Amino acid sequence: MTTIDWSALRSAQKLRQDRLESARERAQTRIVQAISEASDAITGQVPTAEQLSWAIKESAARAVLTGQASIEDRTILTAEAAITGQHPEDLARAILANADAWRLLVARFAGLRRKVLTDIAQATDPAEVEATADKAIADLAALVR
Repeated sequence: MTTIDWSALRSAQKLRQDRLESARERAQTRIVQAISEASDAITGQVPTAEQLSWAIKESAARAVLTGQASIEDRTILTAEAAITGQHPEDLARAILANADAWRLLVARFAGLRRKVLTDIAQATDPAEVEATADKAIADLAALVR
C-alpha cells in the first residue's frame, strides 16, 4: 500500500499567495538592479574611494566659491586642479554642477524606487506585479535619457 505524505499539500489560496510573493521578490530585485545599473552608467568607471570623496569635494567647492574656504578646502581643490590643469575655481564650478545634477537624479531614483516597491507590495497578482515593474523600468529609462 502507498503512503501519501499530506504535509506538503498546499491549498490553492496558499499556492496563489506563494506565487505572488515570489513575483514580488523578483520584481523588487529587478527594480533595484535596474536603478544600480542606471547609476553605474552615469557615474562610469569611478572608483569607490573617489565616489566617497564627492561630498567632501562638493563642500570644499561651495566654500571656495563663497569665499569661505578653509586651508583644507583649498588644498583639496588645488591638488586636483594641479593635475587636471584647471583653475581651482573652475574645478569648483564643475564639481558643483555635477553634484547638483547627481543629487537631483538620485532623488528621482529614490522616489521611483520607493513608489514602485509600494506599488508592488499592493499588487494583487503576479501579472500586476510584472506590469508594475515593467512600467517602473520604462520610467527609469526616461529619467536617464
